[in-house]
Amino acid sequence: TEIYTLSLHDALPISLARQNNITIERLLLESRAQGQTDAKYRDEIKRQLLEYRVMNVRLQGRVQVRDEDVRHTYREIVLQERKNLSFTAAWILLRPQPQGTPVAELANSIVRSVREGHDFADLARQYSSDKKTASKGGELGRFAPGKLPTAIDRALVSLEPGDITTPIKIGDSYVIARLLARDASQLPTMEEAKAELVERVYSDKMGQARRRWLDGLRKQMHVEIRL
Repeated sequence: TEIYTLSLHDALPISLARQNNITIERLLLESRAQGQTDAKYRDEIKRQLLEYRVMNVRLQGRVQVRDEDVRHTYREIVLQERKNLSFTAAWILLRPQPQGTPVAELANSIVRSVREGHDFADLARQYSSDKKTASKGGELGRFAPGKLPTAIDRALVSLEPGDITTPIKIGDSYVIARLLARDASQLPTMEEAKAELVERVYSDKMGQARRRWLDGLRKQMHVEIRL
């Protein structure tokens, strides 16, 4: 497993003024209004920055960015983008039949058949209860995200073209959906974005580590005060 590291400099905070989106002059004015001298305010900022650096030094060795972290983060970004990409899909709609095979059992059987190599379009023509689309091999046409039932829309987001969903229960019916095509992604490849992904994962992990460290200090102080 590949592990990525960043220097301490990468984790240092931006200036307090930028962080609060105000000028340094405004910060000083506010500190004066609270009764602090400029020198005392600067000393307090220096103390806080020193504590921040010490905390980062202690935490830095505990934070590692692995290749699976990078892949997971990139996958999340890809899925988020797909929520805005139009797509074309097909489905097999299965409604309960009084004398037929139980619909859940039939749905699972069709999924197995597709995965064994049987043609989805042929199975749609044979089994789909939606006669309007069955004759077209189950093709539904092109949709913007959010136009299909939520459960189907959500399942299609995670698919690659040609993939099918597991059976999706909608009321007393089941749907097996297939992604036919999706609009092209505008994202860079994972390799092209690796530096930014590593930095993002590192920043997220450092934030989590800082919160755990501070929570631990608070609990320790609470225990010491009670004692």
